[in-house]
Amino acid sequence: MSSNRHEPPTGRRGSAAPAKHDLLGDEERLYAAHADKLRRVVGAAVHTSEANIEDACSFAWLQLLCDRPRRESVFAWLATVATRKAWRLHWQCARDAHGDDLAALTDARRDTAHRDGIDRDELLDTLAALERLHPRRREMLLLQAAGFSATEIATRNDITAARARELIYKARLQLANRRRD
Repeated sequence: MSSNRHEPPTGRRGSAAPAKHDLLGDEERLYAAHADKLRRVVGAAVHTSEANIEDACSFAWLQLLCDRPRRESVFAWLATVATRKAWRLHWQCARDAHGDDLAALTDARRDTAHRDGIDRDELLDTLAALERLHPRRREMLLLQAAGFSATEIATRNDITAARARELIYKARLQLANRRRD
């Protein structure tokens, strides 16, 4: 115990706050409570391989240990992190296997849309319009659709968040115009 009465009671001398890598002690309980549900939620959101889903969920759990999010909303945080990672892994695998072919990236989505009653012709028109967009704008629009923020998209493209929002806006306008044509 510290001899200085004004020092915060941390259990360690000279440290007012726990180190970022210290565990809170509830991680095992959280994993037991949320691991299976997290896999199901990510699998339903991103139609990709089981390996990608498992890797994305593992990444989310690792980030939980590093970032220590608020426990009140921990499952939503885990689901967001894992879903975004699963999309990144899915796109990376699709690009590695098929180059930058948008059709290969959307096959699973097309099947889901048909099963869920979405108009197949409208979906195919949208996909064709997406293929005609500039690759950078198309990627930014797809990242936003996957839930990435303008700041994350900007960081990925080495531009400002305002410029990212502008390019996404222009991509949406261009997509809407090309779908009408």
